[in-house]
Amino acid sequence: MEGYERSKLADALKEEWYNDGDFVIREGEEGNTFYLVMSGEAIATKTMELGKPPVEVFKYASGDYFGERALIKNEPRAANIIAKSQLHVVALDR
Repeated sequence: MEGYERSKLADALKEEWYNDGDFVIREGEEGNTFYLVMSGEAIATKTMELGKPPVEVFKYASGDYFGERALIKNEPRAANIIAKSQLHVVALDR
């Protein structure tokens, strides 16, 4: 990637902060944003059986990313993403 391209990408990223327990993504919502974890932790929860509470399926930490599936496949969000500490992400909109 050329310097100009990196600069344009950096301009498109926006910082977001979440507190412990905040939802970053909700299962079933329209997905228009991709996230990169800068610091903190989050978990993914997913409804496995209708009428039962969601279960934890993945943990995210610094350097991880999420939200790409809904963008690539143009489908609703497949899981909840919930902050498990103060969470700092950078977000890239479609």
